[in-house]
Amino acid sequence: MWRAGSAEDPAPNRERDVPAGSWVTTFPPPPGFAGYEMGPWDGYAWYERSCTSEEIELIEAHQAAAEAAELAELTADAEAERDQYFAQLRTELAALANPASSEPAPAEGAPTAAATVR
Repeated sequence: MWRAGSAEDPAPNRERDVPAGSWVTTFPPPPGFAGYEMGPWDGYAWYERSCTSEEIELIEAHQAAAEAAELAELTADAEAERDQYFAQLRTELAALANPASSEPAPAEGAPTAAATVR
């Protein structure tokens, strides 16, 4: 399915009896269909028709749900990255504010500052 005149349209410059932006499909028509058709459906030759209002509603609801799911995933990833970044800044700031607590422990057996003072 595609919108007439869109980038996905297999023949965007073709004259159709539907306005640009209308949903078009190659699926066979439902019973009682009375919209735009390019030729009769026979299962062999190229066929296209406008989508019914029910089909359009389903297509657009599906697109909206897919976009919302993608946005939710992108937002969750960005929020996690943000939280990790600022947690790292807090850790680094704490280390800078109190350098004595952030010094590594001396190696076992190494003399300490207290042991070398006489």
